Amino acid sequence: MTEYFDPLKLKKDASIIDINTGPGYVLDELKARGYFNFFGTTLSEKDQKIAQAKTHTVKVYDPTFLPQ
Repeated sequence: MTEYFDPLKLKKDASIIDINTGPGYVLDELKARGYFNFFGTTLSEKDQKIAQAKTHTVKVYDPTFLPQ
């Protein structure tokens, strides 16, 4: 993950959203790297429960949903 995070030079308090987080692999990495202002979204309640069990904030949300 070094090649993805390090070039961005984000501050540890940067607001980060992981869209389609799944069970939280990127959130795990963010937490391990000392970031603390992040959350994720997923389509799956199962993935949400897995990520929440790891103390991540994850909401079930479909970013492609467009109101009629």
